[in-house]
Amino acid sequence: QGDIDKFDLVLTDYSMPDMNGIKLSEKLLKIRTDIPVILATGHVDLLSIDEMSQLGIKHSLVKPINFDELHQVIVDNLRE
Repeated sequence: QGDIDKFDLVLTDYSMPDMNGIKLSEKLLKIRTDIPVILATGHVDLLSIDEMSQLGIKHSLVKPINFDELHQVIVDNLRE
């Protein structure tokens, strides 16, 4: 639990073994509400912007991810 303080941002994928990105985000945000979470997914219609906001997810990226877009999202989230 203390190791989460070492991170400035979390970029996670929706599809992962054992736990999806939504569940990971929920667990992280219970520990540290201020950490920006960015969700990468291949599922365009997975969650609405309102649903992501309610979960605490700051941004989602649809795969394949454009490097420039990823860079900008990370920079924007670290500036907040």
